[in-house]
Amino acid sequence: MMNVLLVGHSFIRRLGYSIDHSADLKTNFGLGINQCVVHFYGVSGGTLQKLKNDRNFIQNINSVRPSVIIVQIGGNDLCSPCIRPEVFTCELIEWIKSLQEQFIFLKNVVICELFIRRKPRFIDAQTYEIRRVIVNRMLKNMLEVQDNMVFWRHLRLMQSPMDILDKDGVHLSALGTKKFYRSLRLALLHAIR
Repeated sequence: MMNVLLVGHSFIRRLGYSIDHSADLKTNFGLGINQCVVHFYGVSGGTLQKLKNDRNFIQNINSVRPSVIIVQIGGNDLCSPCIRPEVFTCELIEWIKSLQEQFIFLKNVVICELFIRRKPRFIDAQTYEIRRVIVNRMLKNMLEVQDNMVFWRHLRLMQSPMDILDKDGVHLSALGTKKFYRSLRLALLHAIR
């Protein structure tokens, strides 16, 4: 049996909740436990630094022993007025490498592209978008040469003609959540092949 851990900020926490409370979204992404078992570790307001310092996260990895981790992190980081997107991207990849070294059972990592935000905290939407584009481009380019790491684009989500964001301009609407679920399901299938 292969364990998969979805880790990240509130999008992951909220998706786990939605799967538990929605008839539209299937438990375990509709996959049989002979394929994989999916676990969630989502932190509201989650940042890379919070995850790095989170003892519960490390305990979770030790108990779940995932072969695959899918990471959705960075949106909250980019809202910090003093962050540099290039530095964040390098720190994220270095952190993933350190996890792979520390946990030999961790075979593959999928890092998902960062989401748009209409109303980021502490900075204006234009600054956030410039940073987001830089991080996504760097991740795509840097992960092409990494072993056992993949950059995942949420294509049908980001290019949706319908609004995927909730009224707060940050979190996903019901439609956005369904599209996020489908995108992560595809990422999952790609990672466990």
